[in-house]
Amino acid sequence: MRNLPDESVFSEIDYSHLGTLLQSYKSEPLQKVVTNLRPFTIYEVLVSAHTHAGEGASVLTTVETEQDKPATEPTGLRYTNLTSTSVNISWTEPEIPNGIITYYTVYISSGQIFTRTAEDKFAVVEDLEKYKQYTVSECGWSFINFAGTD
Repeated sequence: MRNLPDESVFSEIDYSHLGTLLQSYKSEPLQKVVTNLRPFTIYEVLVSAHTHAGEGASVLTTVETEQDKPATEPTGLRYTNLTSTSVNISWTEPEIPNGIITYYTVYISSGQIFTRTAEDKFAVVEDLEKYKQYTVSECGWSFINFAGTD
């Protein structure tokens, strides 16, 4: 059995979903912190060891990043007049929810606030003044945070 110099032992980490980024390291224990990943996304990581003689067996693992607040606001905000003092407001899920939306909050400039489940993407607003303009904004809440519109 011969002893190989430290320089001959490398570990290679293949970030296949991030392009061709490969990193080699010589020290033990080997670890790499990967940054700039998307929230609530599944990644596959392949790790193999190399010596001067070649590549050894590899191990593939799957990791999932945590949820984060939605990166975009709910879209498609629309309203339909129901009566002269009530409207139905509807919207669609944010394009980049960064997790599972758990509920929405609708804010009306009159001070009314509505909370709706993730499935209910509408709110009926009543008791409005005739001929008055109102401002509406809504927020989509994920498991841990929120993003809103102005």
